[in-house]
Amino acid sequence: MFRLQLTEQEIAVRNQMVNQFFMVLSIIGVLLLMVSLYRANQIGWQPIMTVHVLSVISLVTITFFKKRFPYLFKAWFAVLLLLFIGLNGFLALGLLTGGHAFILVALTATVSLIGPQAALLLGIVTLALLGFIANFHLGDGHVMSVDDSYSHSGAAWSLVIAATLAMTLLIGIMVHRLSNLTRRFMMDALDKANSLALSEARTQAFVQSALSQALVAIDNEGKILRWNAGAEAMFGYSSDEVIGQSLYALIMPPQLPDFQNSSLASSQHALANYGSGTSIPFIAKNRAGESLNIELSLGEWREGDKTFHSVVINDVSETKSYEQKLVKLANTDALTTLPNKMSMIDSVGNRLAQNHQLSLVIVHFNGLSTTNSSLGYLAGDELILETVKRLTPLLKSYEVLARITACQFLLLVDGQSDDRVWQLKVAIESKFNAAIELEGHQIYLTPKFGIVFSNQQDRDAEALLNKAFVALSEAKSSDQHNWAYFNPEYNQQAQKQIALIAGMHEALRKHQFELFYQPQVDAVTGQCKGIEALIRWHHPEEGLLGPNRFIPLAEATDFIVLLGGWVIDQGCKAAKQLVDEGFDDFSMAINISPKQLQLEDISQRIESTLSKHHLQGHFLEVEVTESMRVSNVIGINEQFAKLHDLGVKLSMDDFGTGYSSFAYLKSISFDLLKFDKSFIDDLAVSESTRRVVKGIVDMSKALGLKVIAEGVETKEQAEVVRDLGCHLIQGYYCAKPMPFDKLLVWMRENQN
Repeated sequence: MFRLQLTEQEIAVRNQMVNQFFMVLSIIGVLLLMVSLYRANQIGWQPIMTVHVLSVISLVTITFFKKRFPYLFKAWFAVLLLLFIGLNGFLALGLLTGGHAFILVALTATVSLIGPQAALLLGIVTLALLGFIANFHLGDGHVMSVDDSYSHSGAAWSLVIAATLAMTLLIGIMVHRLSNLTRRFMMDALDKANSLALSEARTQAFVQSALSQALVAIDNEGKILRWNAGAEAMFGYSSDEVIGQSLYALIMPPQLPDFQNSSLASSQHALANYGSGTSIPFIAKNRAGESLNIELSLGEWREGDKTFHSVVINDVSETKSYEQKLVKLANTDALTTLPNKMSMIDSVGNRLAQNHQLSLVIVHFNGLSTTNSSLGYLAGDELILETVKRLTPLLKSYEVLARITACQFLLLVDGQSDDRVWQLKVAIESKFNAAIELEGHQIYLTPKFGIVFSNQQDRDAEALLNKAFVALSEAKSSDQHNWAYFNPEYNQQAQKQIALIAGMHEALRKHQFELFYQPQVDAVTGQCKGIEALIRWHHPEEGLLGPNRFIPLAEATDFIVLLGGWVIDQGCKAAKQLVDEGFDDFSMAINISPKQLQLEDISQRIESTLSKHHLQGHFLEVEVTESMRVSNVIGINEQFAKLHDLGVKLSMDDFGTGYSSFAYLKSISFDLLKFDKSFIDDLAVSESTRRVVKGIVDMSKALGLKVIAEGVETKEQAEVVRDLGCHLIQGYYCAKPMPFDKLLVWMRENQN
């Protein structure tokens, strides 16, 4: 089959053949010139041999200078050309004799080696002068000295040869010029053909490079140029059906929001928005109308003045489905599939933000925990399921039932309806008056109720839930009632909080704050790998106060910036002392408040503090709580990046209690993840909690995170979290929080 396009190698061979043709033509011209001179002047073959030697020497020399000294080569060529023309002129005027003719031949042969065009030009000049000399004998003037054997017949033969050679050279020039024009035209055509062929080959290679992926080539308007087998399998359209159509119009569901349509209206817009190579999350549809979770990765290349785009499409539906399952695990109780505490905090918070009036009822069942210990976890799970089965029919469709701890359930009722709450209380008591049959045993569960109504000032879901827990605590401690309402008029408690706020500033001045340190040990080897710094307040009247008593107040009054700065300084100071004592395989974890991140540049403060104490960054770990909103994370992401540059580790604290766990993990490059204590508390009484913890541990490992189990208090819990894959253990089972001097003793005793 005829091929218009040639390969680069074929083009090079063709050019070489053309050059060789004209070189051979030049050599023939020189040989004919030499023969003509020989017949005209009857010089011997010895000068001709001299010419060959001079030609070879000149070839080597000129080649050397041409590569290394191009300007010198041009000058030399000009000198040779002038000498050549000058010698011919002297010969024509009779100033040279035939005996010097070999010089003319030598120069002709030498210059001819420079290139075919120079040889042709000089050959014509030589022949013209030679013909002039041979045919115009001026008698006594002796234009040219020849032997007696020279005759007019010799001159005639010389003219014939000269004329033949001149015609040959003229034809050669014309052929050469025509060949140049033809070659230029063909080269332009071949360049375009080869460019098109290379573009076709590149596009074809792109489309066929990975049949397992959907690979699409589009133009600058988003129209499909290539559609590989992976795309056919993913979307259900054949290549013939889609070529020329708009990619985004083809795969975009019509009900998508406007922002997605505008963002991906054209590949050029998408590239401008996302950048080449960036994965863009996208919801697409296939031929059957089914929705697909995909990621687009856009690239760009140019062919001449045209721009093309490559689109690599990955179906991440399975990944999204797995992530949704993990999100569901984190937001629902694995055993009952009811919403869990984290989910309810989010739900209550949303309703409070919309000014809803709410009633919260926490129901605690005495008897659930004892069943687990006496009959085992499987029996305990069956008992919980039976409890849910009895509770569910009692609620209306708009009311919510959640399992918030192993033995406690939450009822969420819209509105402040004391009648409805009391109706539910009576119905639950009546329902559980009857025993539950379980493995031949009759089990009676006794409910206790903690009740709270929201007011206009309530905006914090956790605070409202804590009020319900306070009410439940009162109900559990009461000998007269199994229920209690939260009393909103705690004047005494409010006065204590005001006093605490005023006392914190004085406490900082009088050095009443102190850091206690709790080790974090390897779950397998038992070696200390980390230490968490926990603040305490030596209150002059109330004694030793934990952070829960005063940290929320410090955040509310912005005192947290001063207090947090003190914690960073003291934590780095303690870490440096441990390093000086010879401990070099640990990190000091300090807690950073969300409010603190908003009010100051934490990265700058930590950098200056590390410098102050001459402490390397990898000895420090910053803990942030998961309850921080994603909107805050976006604003502080740059600070965290700077901390990473310093070598400081980042840890997510209290995982499982916040709002947007997985989005949070994706937003920031965390190094460690710390389970909330509530997970650990339920491990010993709930097999379903173990499955949740196992799923989160596996997810963390996939993200390259180490997992810390916080609140481990028993050997059984330690063994469970170790078997589930947790890396570090922290809790009373290992060591209680302690002052620095006791920590130093503990570290020395447990060094091995």
